[in-house]
Amino acid sequence: MTAQQCPLCGRRRGERPCPALDALICSSCCGRHRGRSVACPADCRYLRAGEEHLRARRARELDAAWQEFVAGLSHPQLEELVRYLLGVEKLLASQLHTHPATDQDVQAALEYLARILSPIELGLPPPNELARLLEEELGAMRWDARENRELLREACRTLAEFVGFFSQKGPGPERYVKGLLGLYPPPPPEKPELIVRP
Repeated sequence: MTAQQCPLCGRRRGERPCPALDALICSSCCGRHRGRSVACPADCRYLRAGEEHLRARRARELDAAWQEFVAGLSHPQLEELVRYLLGVEKLLASQLHTHPATDQDVQAALEYLARILSPIELGLPPPNELARLLEEELGAMRWDARENRELLREACRTLAEFVGFFSQKGPGPERYVKGLLGLYPPPPPEKPELIVRP
């Protein structure tokens, strides 16, 4: 039995089953063409593993850039602001797990939230679906004081600035999104109960 050559490069031995091409391809071509020139099915194990690896790498990059960014912030209530920033990030991640978006979408949604949290009613339409969903979630929250709303507004504005800063540091329209999803992985699926309750 002879080893099959990778149909993409024609040089290396194909060892990975590619469901999109129905052929064995080499790991190098799998990594290079995965999701770009090869339309991988969502259940491909190499696609999932590659996505997890990319998210982990982007998460490390995001964490390092975040530490640098926060160290450069000056705000009279810096500790509270950082708490709000992290809260907005968690809220974003929860939405991004079910509603894919680009860094540009995230930045536009955050800028929109900062504008609508202004004490002046602007009546602006949301720029995208993510902004609409985040607005709904924030609208459902109760605000104890005007100061809390102002801190949230400042957090949205500051995070939008950070997303723009981080996105420009590397390739890809989802650099921040991938990093954020690497930092906040989806919750594990709920296990069904073995006992059925009436």
